[in-house]
Amino acid sequence: MSDEAPKKGHGLRRKLVVGGVATTAALGLAVPVAFAQESDDAPTTEEAPEPDGDRAPFQRLVDEGVLSEEQATAVHDAFEAAKEGNEDLSREERQELKQSVLDGLVSDGTIDEEEAQAIEDARPRRGHHGGRNLDTVAEVVGIEPDALRVLLCGTSSPLPHPTRAKPCVAIFAGGRFYAVDVGLGSWNRLAGWRVDAGRLGGVLLTHFHSDHIGELGEFDLQSWVAGRPGPLPVYGPPGVERVVAGFEEAYALDAGYRTIHHGSELLPPDVGRMQAQVIDRSSDPGGDRMLVLEENGLRITAFEVDHAPVAPAYGYRFDYRGRSVVVSGDTVKSPTLVEVSRGADVLVHEAQANHIVALIGEAAAQVGRPRVAKIMSDIPDYHTTPVEAAEVANEAGVGLLVLYHLTPPPPLALIERVFVRGVSEVREDDWILADDGLLVELPVDSDEVVVSQLD
Repeated sequence: MSDEAPKKGHGLRRKLVVGGVATTAALGLAVPVAFAQESDDAPTTEEAPEPDGDRAPFQRLVDEGVLSEEQATAVHDAFEAAKEGNEDLSREERQELKQSVLDGLVSDGTIDEEEAQAIEDARPRRGHHGGRNLDTVAEVVGIEPDALRVLLCGTSSPLPHPTRAKPCVAIFAGGRFYAVDVGLGSWNRLAGWRVDAGRLGGVLLTHFHSDHIGELGEFDLQSWVAGRPGPLPVYGPPGVERVVAGFEEAYALDAGYRTIHHGSELLPPDVGRMQAQVIDRSSDPGGDRMLVLEENGLRITAFEVDHAPVAPAYGYRFDYRGRSVVVSGDTVKSPTLVEVSRGADVLVHEAQANHIVALIGEAAAQVGRPRVAKIMSDIPDYHTTPVEAAEVANEAGVGLLVLYHLTPPPPLALIERVFVRGVSEVREDDWILADDGLLVELPVDSDEVVVSQLD
């Protein structure tokens, strides 16, 4: 029970270690996933969970049939008793106390070793260097310029998942926020967290695959309705002007209806538009990076990554008052990405578990789904594995690695363990398998990294 992980949005990250067969859904296909060995990998952070009185994780274990009501009550009471007088313990002391509580419960027969493991995995997680559990981003993000903040509003990929939105990373700085990609479902996430859409400063597209651009029209429309002061800048590689023109045409009738209905004073037509901003070498030649914008203390630069045959494809770096975040976009392991990420506080990097992709392809071929099998055989050559992403983070000296754009998006905690197999052998800690709602805060004039999970 040595690995730690920030809690998922539902409050659990159970690390079940079993043999046999599990199932996942990919392109509507139920696929058997075999486990050749046990895995000890799980996303890790520096800060250990403290024994607090939160009953919710224990109740969830009851709901899942892992614990009885009596066991859940006994475990909760034991942690409550341990908490008293121990609020100021160090991380290591909290971990030792937690382990002592679990060992005692096993010794007296209240729970067995497997149940102790499930409890260990279900406890609410603190973030790297502290952290808070939040109900809404509005409570923390607001418009304060006191930190560079990263909110994962979409962590999935083209394959289906019941809860994860398609790729989207929101960066908050200097009183505004910027969206790196706008995959389907991502706007709904931001709206649910009550993010002030009127403060959307721009959209930055990494490339033009459908899972990265699907809600561009909604980001434009919703931020316009929320009071955005001017047209929405949309930055991206050459071709972004075609994407913007297409979405504007698709939404033209809708925008007209809304102005007629609500009036041009509330919804001026000239504001409810997008402005394509092409990023290329002509605007900032030389070096690995291209300047996108510089305002209110925030500097955004773009750099090319390797997602061939998609070319050019970009990643983005954000620098704000001494703190920095890099978002990879879709890419293979990239030397340019390593160079651009050097010394960054946070690297948000795509991850594709090719060992699971291969199993999906094999299963698809066996059940007569050749199109699925072909796609699964094609995609490994233009994405990065979780282990490779960890190598990039290590080579760049990144503080915290956040894995997103998960392919295939793991539908179960069990599959999450398989997804990250081998990562902890490369990077022991300071990495997270993200879920929608992961919030990373980088306070200015500090080296602190605060991780929280929004519900």
